[in-house]
Amino acid sequence: RKPRQGMLLQAQRELVLDLSASILIGDKQSDIQAGIAAGIRRNLLLRAEDCDVSVDAGYLRIGKLRDALPFIADTELWRS
Repeated sequence: RKPRQGMLLQAQRELVLDLSASILIGDKQSDIQAGIAAGIRRNLLLRAEDCDVSVDAGYLRIGKLRDALPFIADTELWRS
């Protein structure tokens, strides 16, 4: 169960994923916690309410999925 990363690690094994190069988009804080715990460096928290794009510890918070596109494409925005 989230926020543990078991489901993500299982997907990594079965699909041969590089989690450090993956992007997780979730709608709950527990999704983001699981992504960070699994080593995913690019995590997006999609919030139903309108909000500005903001950066929190280890993830970006966005209001609409279309707002995520520039962040998915631009890896420079993810460097910390």
